[in-house]
Amino acid sequence: KKIFSKNKPASSPERKLYLHLPPVREFFAKHKIYSLVLLLLIVVTYANAIGGDFVSDDRGIILNPEFLTWEFAATRSIFVIRPILYFIIGHVFGLHPAPFHILNIFFHAGTVLTVFMLLSTFVGVSVAFSAAAIFAVHPAISEAVTWISGGGYVQYSFFLLGSLLFYILHASQKRSKYLYASYVAAVLSALSGDRGILPFIVLLYVLLFEQIKTAWKRIIPYFIIAGSFIAYYLSLVGTRIASVQHEQFMESTILDPRLQIPTAISTYLEILVWPSSLTFYYSDFVMTDWVYALRIAVLVVCAVLAYITFRWFKQLFFWIAIFLLALAPTLTPWGLSSIVNERYGYLSSIGFILLVVYVAWNLWGNNKKTEVIYYILLTSVIAGLSIRTIIRNRDYRNEDTLWVATGKTAVYSPVTHMNLGDMHRRHKNFSEAEREFENALILNPNNGYALYNLGLTYQEAEAYEAAITTYTESLKRDPGLWQAHQNMGVIYVKLREVELAEAAFAKAIELGSDNPGVFANLAYVYMATGKLEQAQHVLNEAFTRFPNSPQLQEAQASLKVQ
Repeated sequence: KKIFSKNKPASSPERKLYLHLPPVREFFAKHKIYSLVLLLLIVVTYANAIGGDFVSDDRGIILNPEFLTWEFAATRSIFVIRPILYFIIGHVFGLHPAPFHILNIFFHAGTVLTVFMLLSTFVGVSVAFSAAAIFAVHPAISEAVTWISGGGYVQYSFFLLGSLLFYILHASQKRSKYLYASYVAAVLSALSGDRGILPFIVLLYVLLFEQIKTAWKRIIPYFIIAGSFIAYYLSLVGTRIASVQHEQFMESTILDPRLQIPTAISTYLEILVWPSSLTFYYSDFVMTDWVYALRIAVLVVCAVLAYITFRWFKQLFFWIAIFLLALAPTLTPWGLSSIVNERYGYLSSIGFILLVVYVAWNLWGNNKKTEVIYYILLTSVIAGLSIRTIIRNRDYRNEDTLWVATGKTAVYSPVTHMNLGDMHRRHKNFSEAEREFENALILNPNNGYALYNLGLTYQEAEAYEAAITTYTESLKRDPGLWQAHQNMGVIYVKLREVELAEAAFAKAIELGSDNPGVFANLAYVYMATGKLEQAQHVLNEAFTRFPNSPQLQEAQASLKVQ
């Protein structure tokens, strides 16, 4: 109470005058040294991330043959900002990972500076700079910056906080241009995938620091903007659940919030306090009675801190509330998201970091006798976190380093063993690949995709009979695996079993194959058996879906020769 009541805001209605922001240019001109230090910290911390390769989801998105087409960029999703930026970078610089990494770092730098300016009006420049500096280098949020596909979380956070900043500037300066800029940033945030949390943040700000009866008209556009995107997002819930289940190789399940929420929140706080065991997949959750009691205790402490700050220092409560609001879309029980992912905690981490810094500042930094202790601690923490982030960046250097690092921290995740198996197969270490896929099956016996990959391992090792047997078994567990039919077709062609190859390729197409090579292979089989009209029919169908496919064009040329 002694700490938090030092800066207790004025009572209503004067409280709205408590938060005052100067114009953006004036603020950064006045605090340019602080701003340059923040930018320097980001450059030093993330310089080694620029040389990283495309990893995990990057390869499926950016290395897609349709990636450099405008149709792909503009129509792939309603969240078009990211694909359009990828489209521009791809055409200007080519498919080299460095510019894509720089894009993430650019948005992170913008977010850090926005955080610095925002926090300065809530808690003062000294505390704001300290919190922004820790946020700039913290390894618990580095996944969102270092991993190209994680950058969407940095991007929407930048626009979201920018929208909040412009709203407060409007409240402070009474200039309409700031309000319109806030609405534009809100649209950009929604188009970047913010999941509709911005209007609730603005509403909370109004309830705490303004008068709702005079501000309600200004906040309606935020709900209209977010509502449109929330409606679209809800329409994709079924697809998203299926996607997560496919990625995690899990069956449909409803999570128990009594376990999910304490586990998620306590884990995010744990990696913010002690980021030693960062991982790409958070799956190894120990849940003994003692651990569960500890997680509940953490949740109770959070609730107590929220109450204390709401009672005595609403400026800090506002950011603690953002910690929860930013995580809320990932805490649904329907399996829309993994229980914990580091990138999910990017925006929410600001609240916790600010709380810790504010307490430390009032204990040591705000006293001439002890301020040296504060600055020694601050420098040590920033240096330690920065070094940890630099080390973490190395894990994302390429696919191999990422999966080896993940294998040390997510031992009980079947997805980890799937990726390790894929890594060993790429390096022709077939026995190691077989062992990893078998480990994945032990952890999840219903994992048809693990069996498929095991079959692929046998196929590349030219153990064709074992491959066909394994593919067949994988189809019993996942009948929709068209890839298994496709690969069996390739094997049958090598074994000169033409009729079986024809049936396998046809089945893959029937199941919805999105690979033009399957259509081309079926056409070749028809050509080999003299069924030229059927070959042409298959190619005609394929060209309607893949008009620019080189594989189909080669097959068409071969058919014309015949």
